[in-house]
Amino acid sequence: MRKLTKSDFLKVVRAVSDKINVWGRRHLSLAGRATLIRSSLLTIPMYLITHTNIPTGTLNAIERMARQFMWQKEAGKRGLHYVSWSDLCRPTAVGGLGFHASATWQGPLRARLAWNVVHDRESLLGRTILARYGTNLWGSSEGRSASITWKVLREGAAALRPILRWNIWDGSKIDILEDTWIANRCLARWPSFVAVDTIEGCTVGDFLDENLDWQRERVLHSFGPALADYIFGIPTRVGQGEDCPELINSQLGTTISALAYKENFLQLEYNFLWFKKFHLHPREHMFWWRITRGAIPTNSWLYRRGLVDLPNCPWGCNCEETVLHLTAHCEMLISTHEVLAKWGFSLPRFQNWEDMINGLALSAKQFASVGRLYCYVVYQVWRARNDKMHGRTFGTPAVLAANSLAMLPKSLWAAFFHSLVHPPPPPPPPPPGWVKFNVDASVRPNAVAGLGVVARDHVGKLLLVAGSLVEQWDVTRAEILAATAIRAAVEDWMFNMDGIIIEGDCRNAIKWLQGAFNRLNKLHLTTEGPDLSFLLDFRQVLFSNVPRQCNQPADFCADYASFGNFMWKACDDRNEPKNFDFSQGAGGVLKATSAVPWSASFMVETRTISDRLRSPNFRS
Repeated sequence: MRKLTKSDFLKVVRAVSDKINVWGRRHLSLAGRATLIRSSLLTIPMYLITHTNIPTGTLNAIERMARQFMWQKEAGKRGLHYVSWSDLCRPTAVGGLGFHASATWQGPLRARLAWNVVHDRESLLGRTILARYGTNLWGSSEGRSASITWKVLREGAAALRPILRWNIWDGSKIDILEDTWIANRCLARWPSFVAVDTIEGCTVGDFLDENLDWQRERVLHSFGPALADYIFGIPTRVGQGEDCPELINSQLGTTISALAYKENFLQLEYNFLWFKKFHLHPREHMFWWRITRGAIPTNSWLYRRGLVDLPNCPWGCNCEETVLHLTAHCEMLISTHEVLAKWGFSLPRFQNWEDMINGLALSAKQFASVGRLYCYVVYQVWRARNDKMHGRTFGTPAVLAANSLAMLPKSLWAAFFHSLVHPPPPPPPPPPGWVKFNVDASVRPNAVAGLGVVARDHVGKLLLVAGSLVEQWDVTRAEILAATAIRAAVEDWMFNMDGIIIEGDCRNAIKWLQGAFNRLNKLHLTTEGPDLSFLLDFRQVLFSNVPRQCNQPADFCADYASFGNFMWKACDDRNEPKNFDFSQGAGGVLKATSAVPWSASFMVETRTISDRLRSPNFRS
């Protein structure tokens, strides 16, 4: 019955301290400490953060203990904080370690509660809150007499606002600048020339007449002709008598809190996310993450801070030990490479930082085992370097090479030699009497999505190639729409076949399609999606998830569909065009030596699928 104070949460702080005391008795690597902080330490106050107002001092005390545990090697000794706490508390997709700072995590956690109130107003909490404070979580003020529950919901609603898109009834609740009602972005974040002085402080309802139709002259004056044409196509009077929000992106495979949390980091970029494709062990991944952040204590780094006397490499290279020297030019590293070359494992040599990063990025895309072995060799040399610096025994280049190879899974050794010579096999054709559709979607930043469809029979013969252009900004929804795009390409004779197979490379989309098409599954009753009733006309329908490399022809069509709709159907062998050859599956060659007989015709030079978008020599 009173406001909670810091002393009421001493039990929470004590629980965090007890965990650190237990962990501190063990020898943990930096990667192990990060895992414990992320999965256990920072999750202790999560329930309280979600449901009540926990004092800021308590949250700061917990984060302070987490920082000390991360960088402090021994009790009573301060360690160097190589990376700031704010950078650590970023998602891994933007270069952080996935820690959840209370300042950015509290609102998204409460967004789930706010969404439950907005989405289910007939619940007990919804009816109670809405009867006391009204139906608008964003418009009304808190007030000094507001309850803790209302303040929690208000903060959750603020975090929920950027991920909502409004369906217009009368527009009275929709802020014209700060709310999203056009496409997937609010006008305040649009790089457009809008007469801000005429719309600032207004709602969408101010631009509707008494019949809830658009006031065409006022819209043209405020937004200009191009944007006004788009606005005139937005329907009004949608809903149950009032403006209602919906999620901009689908919730498949994620949560409301995760969607709201990611919204805080959309403006950040990270150019080393491809390191995940190497699937390094946690310690090696942490080592390379520190390299990309410039947080490795090389002698050059320590010399600039006055912690060592000389910046030279400890292996006697007679040059400054920088990050580039450590990862490319060190004599110990070169000797280890020579040992691996004698054993048949040739690794690339790099002259500068840009060449090394570009080479590893290309390896992550084409053949990850080469880059993975390179990363392991650099790490083993770094460990041996630390042993030498601290007077411990260290291995020879042959020992370091053997330790690096031991880190590779044995199943990758044969692939190391043969994958560049033998391309991956094409995807298998469907059984006799079946038709297989490979579908894919390509979403552009301007909310333009291309849907691609490729159909084959049981002998692998190409039946049709199709693409359609739609407006969609959510990748998962676009992948689901790609599966429904086969409706325009289906011919009557296909309904007499034993069945069809729909293959895609998006696991969440295939999972949704399997659940929605299953009559015993209630997914289609709880999740909005496209109409799949036309699939009931087939005898059998199977949905299958395939690797991305097996779906490249459909991906190619989806990319080209961004220029417009097209369709080609192979009626017989005499009319089969010479422009396309999908007969070789994922490794097939796309030919375009003459004009393509599509409604959106274009010409493309001969190239493989992997190089389909690298050459600018195409026109639509």
